[in-house]
Amino acid sequence: MKLKRMAQQFVMRYVHNSLSSQQVLPDYFEEYFKSENDVLYLTGNDRLRYKTWQAFVFANVPDETSDIHFVKQGQDDYYVTVYAKDGSECAGYDRRTIGPRYIRCLSTYNPSSITLLPGDFIQDIWQPSFKLIYSTDMIFYVKNERVKLYPDHAVRMNTFIGDGWDDFIETTGIESGQRLAFTNMERYTLSVVVIGGDGQGLSKEDIRFQLPKRPPRPTFFRDRNDPRFEHLCRWAHHADHENEEHVLYTRFTGDDLKIVYDFDETEQLRKYTRAKLVHRNVMGNGFQMRAEIVIKHDNIKKEELLILKGDWHQFGKDCAFQENSMLRFKLVRIDKHYVGGTDDGVPIG
Repeated sequence: MKLKRMAQQFVMRYVHNSLSSQQVLPDYFEEYFKSENDVLYLTGNDRLRYKTWQAFVFANVPDETSDIHFVKQGQDDYYVTVYAKDGSECAGYDRRTIGPRYIRCLSTYNPSSITLLPGDFIQDIWQPSFKLIYSTDMIFYVKNERVKLYPDHAVRMNTFIGDGWDDFIETTGIESGQRLAFTNMERYTLSVVVIGGDGQGLSKEDIRFQLPKRPPRPTFFRDRNDPRFEHLCRWAHHADHENEEHVLYTRFTGDDLKIVYDFDETEQLRKYTRAKLVHRNVMGNGFQMRAEIVIKHDNIKKEELLILKGDWHQFGKDCAFQENSMLRFKLVRIDKHYVGGTDDGVPIG
């Protein structure tokens, strides 16, 4: 299996600078990541957004930082975390400040030795196996073993063994010296992405549930109409949202809504031809609309669009939606019933 470059995330060595005013990005950034804009937004483990590198470093990059990991979560918008020399995250563990979050680590693959993960990355282990999620939909079951590198040291680290780990190595085709970025998804489940020798990610990862979202990350007023933030919910009470599973964001225009497929969020809707949309405003009043689901392929942009057709003008008027305001769609359930002897269903959102 030949690994391909993915314009989703990259890891680079952190260059310690007394002024902390700049960081040279890798050469491939221009080709794979850069847009026509000259400004990047960086979200650290403190959940604040930064436009200046110096301010970001001051708040999120401690002295022991060795590597810095950029994860693209929107156009010119990156979640950034940092690692110490042993591959453990060295910022962002204070739950009193940022609340619950998934912990990451960085490991180097060496076929002639064992692949080590930091000791505090996996703790409170009550079963010997883990589920490893690779490339969004491939699952491997691997065995974990705690090891001591030095007999006279109390520090233990983690390593994976067994047929499942061997299958993972063979399937990915990972080479010596390439790195693995693990995310502990809890419940004995780990997400993993392969990082190439130049630092660029070589596999796609489902990042929807990994990024810190509670409490809501603030957006400066002057940036609220920035199209780079279209995928983020800016509702003041966003923290009250139950979760971000099966959620889509798009602008309200009064016309049929077109939503680009992203991370398989809309995959469940491909099999259906209609949907029921429900909105409840702050006064507790509920409104409903039936929408037709149409799948269209954009040959120019090479992407698939999910189109929701309906009387959006009237529905927007009933719900008091303002033009160009952000709408949040959440798939709540599939209502099953039988039509003409065949099993049919209607997505409710």
